[in-house]
Amino acid sequence: LDVLERQSGSSTKITDAREYIQSLSHQYGISTISAKVEELLNSHRAGDAVRILEQHLNEHPEHLELKDLLETARRRMSDEPPKLDSALELDYDAKGLGTPQPAPRQTHEFSAPPKKKRRQQQIVMTRGNKHLISIGIIVGILVVLAVAAYFLVPQIKLQQFYKNFKKQNPAKVVSSPSRTDAKKKLEKEYQLSTSQAKSFYNEHRYLFAYYLLLHANSIHPLKPEDQQFLNASRNEMQKKVNVSKLRRQAQRSIAKGNYSDAIERIYTILSSNPDNIRYKKQLTSLYVQAGIDSVNKNAPNDAKTYFDFARILDPKNPILKKHALVVNRLISAQISRQQANEWFAFFSK
Repeated sequence: LDVLERQSGSSTKITDAREYIQSLSHQYGISTISAKVEELLNSHRAGDAVRILEQHLNEHPEHLELKDLLETARRRMSDEPPKLDSALELDYDAKGLGTPQPAPRQTHEFSAPPKKKRRQQQIVMTRGNKHLISIGIIVGILVVLAVAAYFLVPQIKLQQFYKNFKKQNPAKVVSSPSRTDAKKKLEKEYQLSTSQAKSFYNEHRYLFAYYLLLHANSIHPLKPEDQQFLNASRNEMQKKVNVSKLRRQAQRSIAKGNYSDAIERIYTILSSNPDNIRYKKQLTSLYVQAGIDSVNKNAPNDAKTYFDFARILDPKNPILKKHALVVNRLISAQISRQQANEWFAFFSK
């Protein structure tokens, strides 16, 4: 441009071109130093960045765009610990325009001393370790035997008690029934179940009527009249109740030992859905606990009622049958109260 201006004189185009080149130099200087400062900040060398920016602004006060970057560098410097000085070579004035710029060179380089590797010691099985392992195995076997005894001993005692109980109260020995006798026995059981079911139905205790008729149906298919009672019992029970509220009330009653109130709550829940196995088992368990509690309170007749209700819910449970047998013998004075308490002690919670 200088040569052209000397040859042809000054013109508007030459002036514009000169301003354009100066603008390029200005922008290149700003972009170059901005890039270097960003690199220093990312390397946690804010102090060097501040020093370079201050020096550049002193030499080029027209680069006002770098003042914000200088403030940022100063804030970063206040948050960083002091660093070792490094010498940087920067092309501030765009003297090397069009040529690649060298990367910053640090005058000090440090390297950490090499870490020493620990020698791995081989574990050798000594005679003492073998003895410890043997002792551990023996202790483990003893623990297993103790746990097994903890669970098996009560069962063994229960069986021995019931054998002694039967010896003191021997049952009549009868010959094995014939097929005809077995059929008559089942028919008698069917008639008893349906008769009790109709009685409970008339008392508006539809849940017991329902389960008794289901038991009768397991003996042989219900007769049309009995089937009508089964359907009617189920229809009477299909009422919506607040299950969660009743369950909470039952839990509070159980915690207080008030089994009769808890039975009433769970009975209501089960009546709304008699096929619910969970509440059926819970109600059976409550009847059993109420029966045991009645025996402990010397109320065997109440205990008999509770066990009878439990057997309606679970007629094939052999333990419930034995509970009823013990209570009946207690009522008839065939066994003492102490003997009955010893029996039910195995089932108390």
